[in-house]
Amino acid sequence: TLEGISKTAKVEESAKPQGPALEVGGTESGAIRKIVWKGAIEIAKAYPLFGSGVETFAYSYYRFRPVEHNNTSEWDFLYNKAHNEYLNYLANTGFVGLGTYMLMIGLFFTNVIPNLFRDPLQHSKKMLKQVQHDRDNLLIIALLAAYISILISNFFGFSVVVVGLYFFLIPAF
Repeated sequence: TLEGISKTAKVEESAKPQGPALEVGGTESGAIRKIVWKGAIEIAKAYPLFGSGVETFAYSYYRFRPVEHNNTSEWDFLYNKAHNEYLNYLANTGFVGLGTYMLMIGLFFTNVIPNLFRDPLQHSKKMLKQVQHDRDNLLIIALLAAYISILISNFFGFSVVVVGLYFFLIPAF
């Protein structure tokens, strides 16, 4: 009974992969992201108004790096982004930078959504205006869907150059 339990525990222990974390599979990406996000929040607490400086996350993260990061398979990696664009803006540019970023997003939505619901039948050439309105709505819906997908992907990662360009060009369109 007790002997059987200890034998089972030994078998389960020996079944676990042994060796360095990188060779055994590494730490789960989501767990590492949570730790890096925690460090980004600590940077924002230390520099709340204007942040630690534009593109200085790689330097400031090591000062506020959570201790649990040392127990991951990526303990020696250099993190130059927070792997969350919003937390990255907060850490680098503070609440002023994040606020302007969020203001731009809010202004885009407040300008685009009402255009979807405008009534084209107020004009004298109803049929032509209806076709034009439908085509415009399709374009607006496509741009809105693309913009929302950028916002979602920026939450779970960071934007690369092309995504950053689309972030600013879609509202311009």
